[in-house]
Amino acid sequence: MARAIWAVLLAVVVIAEAGGIWLALAALQGVPAADRPAAAAFTAFNVTANLLGWLGLVAAATMLLRKRNDPVALLLSLSLLAGAGSLASLLDFYGQAGLGWLDSVMPALWIGLAAAALPAFPDGRYQPRWGAWVALAALALTPVIMFDEIIGDLSTMLGFALIGAALAAMVVRYRRTPPGLERQQLKWAGFGFISGMLVLFGSFIAISFLDAGVVPESWTDMLAVALLAGFYLCFLLIAAGLLVSLLRYRLWDADSAIGRSLGYAGVTIVAGGVFAASTTALNELVSSTVGDKTLIAAISTTMSALVYAPARRWLNAGVERKFRPGLASLARLPERLQLWQHDAGLERLGERTTAALVEGLHAGHAALLIVLGGNYHVIGATGIDPERVTGWRDEMLAPAEAATPRRQDPTDPVFPWRIIFADGAAPIGALLLGLRTDGSSYAKDERAMIARLEPALAVALRAAQLRSTGERELAERIARLEAIVNSSRICAA
Repeated sequence: MARAIWAVLLAVVVIAEAGGIWLALAALQGVPAADRPAAAAFTAFNVTANLLGWLGLVAAATMLLRKRNDPVALLLSLSLLAGAGSLASLLDFYGQAGLGWLDSVMPALWIGLAAAALPAFPDGRYQPRWGAWVALAALALTPVIMFDEIIGDLSTMLGFALIGAALAAMVVRYRRTPPGLERQQLKWAGFGFISGMLVLFGSFIAISFLDAGVVPESWTDMLAVALLAGFYLCFLLIAAGLLVSLLRYRLWDADSAIGRSLGYAGVTIVAGGVFAASTTALNELVSSTVGDKTLIAAISTTMSALVYAPARRWLNAGVERKFRPGLASLARLPERLQLWQHDAGLERLGERTTAALVEGLHAGHAALLIVLGGNYHVIGATGIDPERVTGWRDEMLAPAEAATPRRQDPTDPVFPWRIIFADGAAPIGALLLGLRTDGSSYAKDERAMIARLEPALAVALRAAQLRSTGERELAERIARLEAIVNSSRICAA
């Protein structure tokens, strides 16, 4: 039954999307020649952006096909379909087709189904328990929200209240969930919905300004385009967050995406605040004497530019510490290696190093090898059995192989990342890395961190290699001396 409803809704949305684009292009033909360039530009933007609805259809279908027996995925897929259908409202297809009531039904289904599914995301269990009441309230109030022509702004308030309660349940569950893939799924979905809802909320505020006549008439067209862009961006953010989360694709990149978004937003707010404050102050102090608004704008812009760089550095540093603690910890690994290579034995050095790399990179497993006596020896393995590493070494690494500094083999399910350390032609050791725990390869900043760590790892392995060789030679000399002493005693006796 649910799949039949999904198929019917899909057919309605496909017809609405295609029909809306056709109507927009047809209406352009009736525009007077003098107004046609501006109307064509606006129609081109609207139609192009409306193609995001087709991306929503792809996301909904992918979600349903990849999660066939998942009720949460089904509800969210239906929600995305309804969201794509809501975009068709912006092209006035439903009104032109005599189906104006769908202008109210589609957004209500979008919000209501999402609010019913999010408290049980991602595994179908309602945690916290009161999330089940939020889901029931969403299903009960969705028909009420559809009557926006009657209840007016109350419909919008109910929609935002339901989504807010559902997101609150997700936040509570996120805080109770230990670090791991499920926590990253919640983070991606929450990031998509929260950012999308903030954009949508800003669009509704802008609409209220337009209705109140507060905005200058010259800004009306530009603001109308910005409003359309806001609706489209809202849908895109929500669909992308849900799709990445449910398909568990590159889940560990959520911290980077959220951190960078907050960093850019913070820098924009700081620079904009300085510009606004300086403009207001200069208007009071300078305009009475100079009276040149161009000069005031130039001074304010210069002050904002001076603040931009230090604000960006300060905010990015804070974001990295908060959202990327793993990479921040790995940045201090060279200092720790200097201590470990002298104070720790080979096995302890290897275990500490691989544990730090697995934690910082979210790697599924890692191993560290050192060359002694012309052969690779496993001195550390985290997340994988050392015997399995030994078997991989026997099959994939020739004795004392001097290879390129980094080799990647995506077809290798065990160690697709291999970094061979060498002193000229003489190999020192090797760092072996598996994929991340979400099954993806390393992001750009993680690859850069690995490259930064290579010299320190090579130096630590070389120092450990020399110390081990020296200790072995010393032990051999002591053994020979003891043998000579024992032999002398026997001869004397």
